[in-house]
Amino acid sequence: PVPGDSVVGYVTRGRGVSIHRADCPNLLMLVQEPERRLDIDWKELEGEKFMVRLALEATDRRGLYADLATAVSATGTDIRSFELHSADGHVSGELAVEVGNLAHLQKILKAARRVKGVTEVARRERLTSDVRNVESGV
Repeated sequence: PVPGDSVVGYVTRGRGVSIHRADCPNLLMLVQEPERRLDIDWKELEGEKFMVRLALEATDRRGLYADLATAVSATGTDIRSFELHSADGHVSGELAVEVGNLAHLQKILKAARRVKGVTEVARRERLTSDVRNVESGV
């Protein structure tokens, strides 16, 4: 999750508290054990970055990769990995980017969608979680 996401804490067995987006399919197990659920909120964060993977689909064209990197970088975003594959005029793959919060992520997605040839770009699951950056609402 990134700041701004609706999040839920889940008390694991032997590994502390696991933080999930409220819409995470892994939370289905909470139906059977609601006592392990924690209501949590984000702390105010200044300068913290979170790694997020973006899945991308596009129609291949000359300059697509450069235009995509330029558009994402123009949002003030650091691209940590960029792995796209092209076959038969179709490009698919993913980018890993550092985001500060949900609004920043939405800005990146909007910029990527504006690139000529991009047909779909969406967030994938988190790369890392950092429970230091949430505090219990309980």
